[in-house]
Amino acid sequence: MSELNYNVLYEIGAAHAFGKLSVLVVREEFAGATPANIGHDAVIRYADTTDDWPESAVDLMAALTAMLPYAAERGERRRVGTDALTTATEHIGRLLENNLTPPEARTAALEGQTKLDAGDFSGAERSFDEAIQLGLDDVRTVLGRGWSRMGLGRYADADADFDLVLADDYLDAGTAERGLGSYFRGIAREQREDLPGALADYGLAIELGQGGAGVFRRRARVYLALGDTSAARQDVASAKEAEPGDPDTFAVDGELLAAEGNLDAAVTAYDRALALERTAGVEFNRALALLLAGRRNEACDGYRRGVRIAGADEREQALAEIDRRATDEAGADACRKILAGDVEAG
Repeated sequence: MSELNYNVLYEIGAAHAFGKLSVLVVREEFAGATPANIGHDAVIRYADTTDDWPESAVDLMAALTAMLPYAAERGERRRVGTDALTTATEHIGRLLENNLTPPEARTAALEGQTKLDAGDFSGAERSFDEAIQLGLDDVRTVLGRGWSRMGLGRYADADADFDLVLADDYLDAGTAERGLGSYFRGIAREQREDLPGALADYGLAIELGQGGAGVFRRRARVYLALGDTSAARQDVASAKEAEPGDPDTFAVDGELLAAEGNLDAAVTAYDRALALERTAGVEFNRALALLLAGRRNEACDGYRRGVRIAGADEREQALAEIDRRATDEAGADACRKILAGDVEAG
């Protein structure tokens, strides 16, 4: 419309006569000269002196042109407001995604989720990776592959997937998805013993709306590992508020009380956790609190109960905790023997 060419005016008139939606393009300095009776169509103003020329104008034209058939189907004619344009472009984006992504990619992603739910981390990773290679690199698929890699103990690879989701320009990552990605990356970093990194990620996850008891419990344990019992106390309180009857909430409360030296109260908290769910980790933590409190026989009994349901890694971790916190306590040697397989020791 910049030169008000008569042929163009005729074409616009014909489009109006046939009820066709139009997009008008005009140089910025001539925009005020657009005739009022045709200026009610969508108008793209451009200036070839701007830094983003011509990309911005072309992108906007593409969006408006793609939007027109959708708007016409809905009976929206003439000027299109920003809300309608946003809805239309999102719809067009979904259509493009469906057209550009082969059905095999979506099938692979669904298979990945099914395998992930079943605990088949290796199979899930292969399926998610196949989906991504075929072009379906949306947030859910990338998060799924990252979580699969976490299950395989490949924390650096998982970290890379979560980094991708948290990138500022990543595709369709909204606040909720970024919060989940930050939470997952915090777990990966915690497993890699990057405690400051895990602490930062859990904080970001909470800021982005992932404020469930799980993230508070995890951050509380990181604070405890870093020796900050005051900050841990605040997160334990938040976890209690979110899930007051959860066994893991009682367990982390016991860990905090033990770190503060309140051993009898810690044992009570562990008892409440074990009444709801019996796990080797809580049995061992309770036994350690008893050992530190000088209650040798009860500690040995607790370690015996724990070894019956513990894996090798859990027993090794319990041994390391005795060496770290109770190596000189009376009964420590007996407890070590129980963890080593001599259940009659003590």
